[in-house]
Amino acid sequence: SNGIAEKVTDVKVMTVNPQTFVDFIEVTGTVSADIATTVSAEESGAIETFVKDKGDWVQKDGLVIRLKSKVLEAKFEEAKASYLLSKATFERQANLYKDNVISEQKYLEHKYSYEMNKARYENLKARFEKTQIKSPISGVIDMKMAEVGEFVQPGTSLFSIVKTDIVKIKAGIPERYIQDVEKGSTAHITFDILPDEQFEGKVTFVGPSINKSSRTFPIEIELGNKHRLLKPEMFANIRIKKVQLDSAVVIQRDALIETEAGKFVFVARGNIALKRDVRIGASYNNQILIKEGLNPNDQLIVVGHRDLVDGERIAIHE
Repeated sequence: SNGIAEKVTDVKVMTVNPQTFVDFIEVTGTVSADIATTVSAEESGAIETFVKDKGDWVQKDGLVIRLKSKVLEAKFEEAKASYLLSKATFERQANLYKDNVISEQKYLEHKYSYEMNKARYENLKARFEKTQIKSPISGVIDMKMAEVGEFVQPGTSLFSIVKTDIVKIKAGIPERYIQDVEKGSTAHITFDILPDEQFEGKVTFVGPSINKSSRTFPIEIELGNKHRLLKPEMFANIRIKKVQLDSAVVIQRDALIETEAGKFVFVARGNIALKRDVRIGASYNNQILIKEGLNPNDQLIVVGHRDLVDGERIAIHE
């Protein structure tokens, strides 16, 4: 020995174990209402009450607006009275006709009068019912387009309602990933505004052409929303599985050393550090897939590797 103590570097190692590696495409998107339906007046009248307000949930056929139409109401009440009177009269006359007390001519006149009154009553009843404006679907009232006291005509838009039990998320996929996404792909979705919730949906649409300005393909994902946590315009974080390898060599990013000359790691063999050039693949979170250069059961140096040189002596610490 020439008396110069050889340098020994303290290191920590980790055994390389094959593991499942999943690579995801991560994009952001926004919730869009699935179907917005606009409801219009079918009768004229003044808006008397909005039973439901913007943001309220309403069941299919649930009452939303009452219109007040004095003219229609008066006509309806009058038609109802005429109908009830002619019904009673007709029933009496029918009995008399059965007992041959009145002529067939007289009986038919009463029958005709009754049927005319009934038809008029039913027509006005249907019109009167249209002053009670109901929702055609279950959903949330998205917009009110008229106010209490306003006089509306048939065709006037009153409110729009959004179906909310299923929502769509619209997003764009960068063109380099488009072959990894297809209709039916599973998407894992989180929302910053709902930190404790995780959602899973399916890709229901992949656009055939690229958006020129963003260089992305439009996709849509459908999500169940039965608890109505998801609202239109909410911002979504989307992960779609790109690849899954079941026995991959995966290391923590900080075990990898990257220089101008290439990428490498150090492994321990006994008390010697050996430099290994590696070829890397995809990375996800803090994990990097190693395609070449590292094998299962290798002792990968994970602490103390930054200043090592090939063949240097090391002391392994737990």
